[in-house]
Amino acid sequence: MRVRGVFIFVGMVVCLNGTNCGAPGDSSISGTSEGIKQTEATDAGRSEKNKVSLQENAAQDGTVTGGQVDVSLDVRYVDSMDIMQNSEKGRAAAADLDAKRVSFGKEIERNGEKLEQKAKEFADKKVAMSNATRENFETKLAKEQRSLKLLIEDRERELKVAMSKVTEELFRELEKIVAQVAQKENLGAVIDIASGRALYVDESLNFSDRVVVAWDNTKHQESVMAHAKQPKNAASVTA
Repeated sequence: MRVRGVFIFVGMVVCLNGTNCGAPGDSSISGTSEGIKQTEATDAGRSEKNKVSLQENAAQDGTVTGGQVDVSLDVRYVDSMDIMQNSEKGRAAAADLDAKRVSFGKEIERNGEKLEQKAKEFADKKVAMSNATRENFETKLAKEQRSLKLLIEDRERELKVAMSKVTEELFRELEKIVAQVAQKENLGAVIDIASGRALYVDESLNFSDRVVVAWDNTKHQESVMAHAKQPKNAASVTA
């Protein structure tokens, strides 16, 4: 389940080159959640509209008997971002990732300070250095600068991988919980408004086989019509 990048953890990313790209509880996240919550009334109305639409389709398809629907066509929504931010597992995962980010940041800061000290030492002494010594020092500094840049890139990549892995694991667990609750409450479908994905749909609502039949029939009809448009052969014309 990959929609909207990495959900709540997007706000935890902090560029390890010293630029703050966000933090747990970042305003960009809270703002997004707040905006989503403000649409609750509208989405609830849409949910009810979807429910009625599904019920009408079910009636037309013959899935309603005596005014009763075999499976509830009630459609609900959840906000996966809000769930992950407020659940115990979500908060624990966020704390672990933040600790990793802080650790990486300190490692890079230490290496950066060492490099800065060597650069200062070089600036103070380069005038008195011989050409060979100066060139050798400059080469070493350039090499350490490249190493620091690679370290930053590696740690940022490692953090992103960790974030992606944790998010996928949490989302898989979320899907299971949503399915359990939906089945218990006899819901037809549950949509995640954060990603736009259906986290749960009752299997009885699946009519893929009927679509396949309809599609195949359409292709068959097109083939018959194409054949009918072909010019008659010479023998038929002569006759």
